[in-house]
Amino acid sequence: PEEKEYMPLHKDEGAGIMPSDQIQSQAQTQSSCKIDSESSVNHNGRWVRKPWPTEQECPNAMEKDQDAKKFGIMKFDGNYPHCWHRDDFSDVGNRCIEAGCKWINPLSRWRSSVHDEKDWYGNWQHDSGCSYSEYTDEQLQLCVDRRKLYGFEVEGASIAEFMREYVSQRLRNITLYDNNSQGNGTKVTLSSFRLLHHMVDMQSWEDKLRQQRNVTVSSKEEFFWFNGYFLSSERQVWTLGSRMKEFNLVAEQILQPKGYKMLNAFDMSAAFTYDTATQSDGMHIIGPPMKMIVTKFFHYLCSSD
Repeated sequence: PEEKEYMPLHKDEGAGIMPSDQIQSQAQTQSSCKIDSESSVNHNGRWVRKPWPTEQECPNAMEKDQDAKKFGIMKFDGNYPHCWHRDDFSDVGNRCIEAGCKWINPLSRWRSSVHDEKDWYGNWQHDSGCSYSEYTDEQLQLCVDRRKLYGFEVEGASIAEFMREYVSQRLRNITLYDNNSQGNGTKVTLSSFRLLHHMVDMQSWEDKLRQQRNVTVSSKEEFFWFNGYFLSSERQVWTLGSRMKEFNLVAEQILQPKGYKMLNAFDMSAAFTYDTATQSDGMHIIGPPMKMIVTKFFHYLCSSD
């Protein structure tokens, strides 16, 4: 048969996991990633597996954070922030706290070879070669002091509840700005807008978004939202990956002009959509995608002018 001409895809969904030595040509520069790289048309990238760090690079062994109660999160080292991206996948996504979880036959749960990985180390990298800053506790404290940041509310339902665990862990050793007594601070919010609970009806979703206030009028507020995950669930009607993409696009178009800053969770969660879902439901995704959302969150907060 006649050989077809190669047609490059316009948009990479970010579902691949690529060894680091295969992307070096794509990362010639290490400029700081800008918020517009999060948009649905600019967020080309992939997960990059890196060599397991040496004792010099990560002096402290990977271990669970005993203060994280809801599910297992690896301990954060305030002096070596990059070491947070180590994971034991055999223990990620094993906990289910729904009422009917006890009735699930363990043999009926599908598990891929990803769960055999006990020494995963890697992160999401943008194809442009831009980088995301990783801050030590000391550096993050300087950022909070300089920008007079306070609040750090995480809004939403169950997805936000899991996200709150990661954000709280990252802020554990940080003293936030005392806006009550000092004033003139900048309030920080991170929201999911409870998207999973609005996927039954697109019109109600649009109505909710249009009712959101305009945050561009205040120079003393930073409002971030993370879009819906790449779903692999059939647990509930309408919670489908293709439908999530449509709802994400509508939200982006409505919220961006109002001053809301989007963190693209959809693309980053594609590679781990089922394997790191803590409910084993393909919806409540934790692990590496959630760590990168938090990494990006603080990167954009502290690397901005």
